[in-house]
Amino acid sequence: MAWVAAMTSRTVFTWLCVLAGAATAQAGSISITTTQSARLEGKSLIVAVQVGNTGDEAALAVTPLVRFGDKEVRGTRQESLAPNGRFEDTVTVEVGELATGTWPYLVGVDYTDGNQYPFQAVQGGRIAVGNPAPAKIAIASMTAGKLAKTNDAEIKVKNLEGVARTTTMRVMVPTGIEAEPPTSEVKLDAWEEKTISVTLTNRTALAGSRYPVFAAIEYDADGTHFAVLGQGVVEIIPSETLIDRFGGGLWVGAAVLGGLFVLLVGLRTLRG
Repeated sequence: MAWVAAMTSRTVFTWLCVLAGAATAQAGSISITTTQSARLEGKSLIVAVQVGNTGDEAALAVTPLVRFGDKEVRGTRQESLAPNGRFEDTVTVEVGELATGTWPYLVGVDYTDGNQYPFQAVQGGRIAVGNPAPAKIAIASMTAGKLAKTNDAEIKVKNLEGVARTTTMRVMVPTGIEAEPPTSEVKLDAWEEKTISVTLTNRTALAGSRYPVFAAIEYDADGTHFAVLGQGVVEIIPSETLIDRFGGGLWVGAAVLGGLFVLLVGLRTLRG
């Protein structure tokens, strides 16, 4: 990841989303890769996106998108992206006049499998304006773990200076997963480290999928806007039934009840 300290700031990075190893259908799997290059021109954030499919099944209705704050702009839809295929698109978002600092944004790719089931890959990024100093807040770790219905993601945040800060934390997840709360105020005393829990709920994500999830911490200080990103991976697993969770115990309980029933029948017979 490279940053250029100017109003035409630019950053380039690549991500592999084995997410649609997530989208496994009977015919095979879809694996979306994305390379993106972002720059700021005046009041516009311009993101050039290259999307590829390294799986063995075609991805359908493939559409890149960019989110900045509460704004979202969708790019050009590609009806089909064959295995080993790729395409390029450019998405422009009007972001207004940004103060000196670093600002977070999100790049996503919507697509479906052959059954028209929707998936979304996401990737967090930052754009630099001016020549900002490094942020003095860090996301030390982000753990999302396994998700069937609900699970807590844990985000460890640390204040790296002897000044108390009030920050805003935003959790960025793909469509199909909800984060509660999606945004929250995080107050940190001087040098404080704390862990924030956010509940993730699976709405439509399919078992077998692996999705990247992101958290952004933002604050303002000395006329500069600061933003840092943390990343975790959530693995979608099948929902547990009572038998899945307590299978061994249920069988033992059934055996014990069966034994008691036989014993009672035997006692009644003897008394008769």
